[in-house]
This record gives sequence, structure tokens and C-alpha cells, in this order.
Amino acid sequence: MRIAREQRLTSLLQSDLRGAADAGLAPRSDSDQDIDEFIRTQSFSFYHPSGTCMMGKVVDHELRVRGLENVRVADTSIMPTLVTGNTNAPRS
Repeated sequence: MRIAREQRLTSLLQSDLRGAADAGLAPRSDSDQDIDEFIRTQSFSFYHPSGTCMMGKVVDHELRVRGLENVRVADTSIMPTLVTGNTNAPRS
């Protein structure tokens, strides 16, 4: 994030991206707090991850992440094989 912000602040891009932070398109500053806030509010996945967590190694039978408290995997990343439809569909 800091490298991208540094590039954004170069004179070449500065005029094109003026107001990006005010519009929520960039962190307000180089501080850890502003970068963390930007990542939390702006990051998302537009992919449909599936099969990226190994049942039994990463999560237990109740989908609790091993070694962490109050964290569960609640998407199709724990499914060992893909479903034939959209992976967003099989949720209860």
C-alpha cells in the first residue's frame, strides 16, 4: 500500500488522482491505522474460492480454524470438490 501510495503521489499521477483519498479510493495517509482502515473497508473478493482450505488440517468438523479462537471458515473454500453450479449458492 505504501509503494502504491508513493507512486500515486508522484507529480505525473498527482493531478489525475487528486481527491482519491477523499473519495475513498486511497488511504488518507501513510499511517498504519489509515492503511488498515482502507484495506478493511475496500477489500473484497470477486472470485469464488473453493478447495483452498484442507478439511482436517485447517478446520475441524465444525469449520473452526485450528489454533484460533472464534474464527470459522464460512465459504466454499472447505469443499473438497467444486459444485456444478455457482459456488455462492450452497449456503444455508
